[in-house]
Amino acid sequence: MENRVVQKAFLHNAQGKYLFLKRSAYGARPSEWDLPGGRMDPGETLDEALSREIEEETGITGVKNPKLVYAQSHVRNDEEAQYNYVLLLFISETGKTDVTLSGEHQEYTWLYLKDAVDLVQHPLHKESIQRIIDNDLE
Repeated sequence: MENRVVQKAFLHNAQGKYLFLKRSAYGARPSEWDLPGGRMDPGETLDEALSREIEEETGITGVKNPKLVYAQSHVRNDEEAQYNYVLLLFISETGKTDVTLSGEHQEYTWLYLKDAVDLVQHPLHKESIQRIIDNDLE
């Protein structure tokens, strides 16, 4: 069974706001708010994969101090697909606020985490935001 490692970043700027991306109207989870990140490619380190995905999706380079704050895994084994899904969520810093979106997303916003709880729809992202807030990990 294949392992799919997906990394996402709670990427914050100097004002303490975090970047959220609205997915395109097509593909998986259309028009949902999401975090920058994606799948790890073979041969990449965690830092390399996270930096690459953030740059591809936002144009932001020079992400600093990624800290792992949440990890979750589950097995999908049905008629459509079979794989072990591993989600790693990091908090990272950037000095940049200008975003150049890829075709994967249609919109972006910078928000304080407390304001993002109701924005995101993915249950793991909601849970991780609440854990970050509750444990003062910002």
